[in-house]
Amino acid sequence: MLLSGKFYYCTGPAEALRNVTSRWDCLHDDRNSWVNQKYNFDDLGQALMALFVLSSKDGWVGIMYSGLDAIAIDMQVMS
Repeated sequence: MLLSGKFYYCTGPAEALRNVTSRWDCLHDDRNSWVNQKYNFDDLGQALMALFVLSSKDGWVGIMYSGLDAIAIDMQVMS
């Protein structure tokens, strides 16, 4: 599974997101949550939907950037 589990990211207040590099850093603060992108490759259904969007809709750019930014499972992209 090339991209399975790699599209997750941390959401929360800006001050709580400083220096977040992994899922554990994110969940250390109760104000944060670890969420997945709308289109991902975690299972067959989600992968087929992501491939459909890539081939037919205007949302392909977001999926492309998520794939380019993917580091590893449970790791956050540093911005």
